[in-house]
Amino acid sequence: MIGSETHLSENIKDSEFLPEGYLCRREDRADGYGGIMIIYKNNLMINDIRFKNCELLAIKVTTFD
Repeated sequence: MIGSETHLSENIKDSEFLPEGYLCRREDRADGYGGIMIIYKNNLMINDIRFKNCELLAIKVTTFD
């Protein structure tokens, strides 16, 4: 699941809103507005793709055959 305008801060832990068996990558904004996240099942292999000076979040998902 992909979310925008999350309005989360570093004071809010993932465990406060994620169901069991899920993880997320987040980019919270320091001003408390906006923010983005990607939520995924914890059995997926995830690699972050980082971008400098840009509010963008991307991941590479590797599946098991």
